[in-house]
Amino acid sequence: MNKMKRLAYTTILSAMMSWTAPQEASAQLGSLIVNMTSPASGSTVSGTVTVSASVTVIGLLTVQGVQFKLDGANLGAQDTSAPYSVSWNTTFASNGSHTLTAVATDVLGLQFTSNPVTVNVANAPPPDTTPPTVSITSPANGATVSGTIAVTANAADNVGVAGVQFRVDGANVGAEDSAAPYSASFNTTAVANGSHTLGAVARDAAGNTSSASVTVNVANAPPPDTTPPTVSITSPANGATVSGTITVTANAADNVGVAGVQFRVDGANVGAEDSAAPYSASFNTTAVANGSHTLSAVARDAAGNRTTSAGVTVSVSNGGAVTRIEEDNPAVSASPAGAWVRRGAEVATFSGGAAGSSDIAGATASLTFNGTAVSWIGLKCSICGIAAVSIDGGAATSVDTAGPGAVGSPGLASEPVFTVSGLAAGAHTLVITVTGTTTTSGAHIVVDAFDVTAGGGSAATRIGRQLGHRRSHCELDFQRHSGELDRPQMQHLRDRHSVHRWRRGDLGRHRRPWRRRQPGARLGTRVCGLGSRGRNDSYLGDHGDRHHGHKRRPHRRRCVRRDRWSWDRHTL
Repeated sequence: MNKMKRLAYTTILSAMMSWTAPQEASAQLGSLIVNMTSPASGSTVSGTVTVSASVTVIGLLTVQGVQFKLDGANLGAQDTSAPYSVSWNTTFASNGSHTLTAVATDVLGLQFTSNPVTVNVANAPPPDTTPPTVSITSPANGATVSGTIAVTANAADNVGVAGVQFRVDGANVGAEDSAAPYSASFNTTAVANGSHTLGAVARDAAGNTSSASVTVNVANAPPPDTTPPTVSITSPANGATVSGTITVTANAADNVGVAGVQFRVDGANVGAEDSAAPYSASFNTTAVANGSHTLSAVARDAAGNRTTSAGVTVSVSNGGAVTRIEEDNPAVSASPAGAWVRRGAEVATFSGGAAGSSDIAGATASLTFNGTAVSWIGLKCSICGIAAVSIDGGAATSVDTAGPGAVGSPGLASEPVFTVSGLAAGAHTLVITVTGTTTTSGAHIVVDAFDVTAGGGSAATRIGRQLGHRRSHCELDFQRHSGELDRPQMQHLRDRHSVHRWRRGDLGRHRRPWRRRQPGARLGTRVCGLGSRGRNDSYLGDHGDRHHGHKRRPHRRRCVRRDRWSWDRHTL
């Protein structure tokens, strides 16, 4: 039925019944019954759902449309045709209880409302795409730090900060801090001194992150050194039998550096502490009784940490007196001619005032002696080299005479550089060979003297024709002394300052008192080549112009004065 027909119908009815109100007319014509069909009352909804209703017509009325409402407000547009429904996006409503109704309107404009339906909206929160904000509040950018410090940060988020992770140079420091105020402890001693980057990474529950960083300078003092050195005695071997003067050596190491090694015999210090490797000390075994003795070494570092080595037990067996044989004793021979150079106090303090030196590869110095032990007294210096030492033609031992002292430096003195003991009683020959190799800036080998145990060698007399002394037929040497002559068996002043050659059998006979001189005076000993019926005597005597038991006066040859040793052409 169209509108015109309905209007006509209404007009006719009004005329017949006279006029009445629309409600009364509607009641006379019929009614609309509206029912919500979806969603069910008490249900839980989320997302987008369909809200629907049914309308039952009673009487002559017709439905003009249905308007759905949410909490009394229109929900979408009016639906004018059955089935009546509307789409509802619940995300626009807050989570919780809401009321849905449907209002039907008839052709007269009268409205009929359904019973309300209560539903519970429960939507998940919308996805969080907003990252937190974060900033480091301490330490300040560019700060210098040391020890253990606290790193702090501020962080915020539109939903909530889940946690803040602190970092140093990109590596995590501790666990993530999940509650404000956000901080972490940073031990700066765990990293090297210098520039480092501190970072803070803030995170929210949706996984959004943001970060901030500052640069700091770590400046820690070095940690205290509590690690003691290690030390062990390398020579002599445990259980060895020793005699005479020996060299005790040790190896020492430290995590920072060894300050020095003090050697001990039976707990008493032997010499001064050795402050530079290789660590060694000279031990004169004649200073202790024969028998068992304990050698040890105490290593010290700069922090004062000390370690005492395991003791090495040696048996001291000195069968006789120790005899010092100087380098110019007839028992010592050198070759080739001219290879050995005389050295004096300008180089170091030497036994007897002088020593022989050579840096020519293949040069040798030999000692023939009777005894059970021998020590070579040499020099360790900054230009000293390596020698090969053999006994009785046996296998050679390499001896490195390198040392820290520079020639001419205060305190530089000769010392035992090689010792062998336990030899069978009798004659032996020690040979020192210059190798020409070195661990320093020079290859010099210095022979100062030898200490022979149990009847070794000749008396310690200085014969100028040995190491370093290439004597011409006549020679005058000058030495400056104060007090007594240091070589009375070699230098005897006659009234005319001449000393004559005598046979071996005359050495030591008819001794005369030695002449003293004023301190600082120059002593000249003129040695002239003397001949006596072809006899070639080899020792300087002190008997004057008479041969013991004979009355022969040797004829004299012209003497040539020489004011310097002829071996000074070499320079250390």
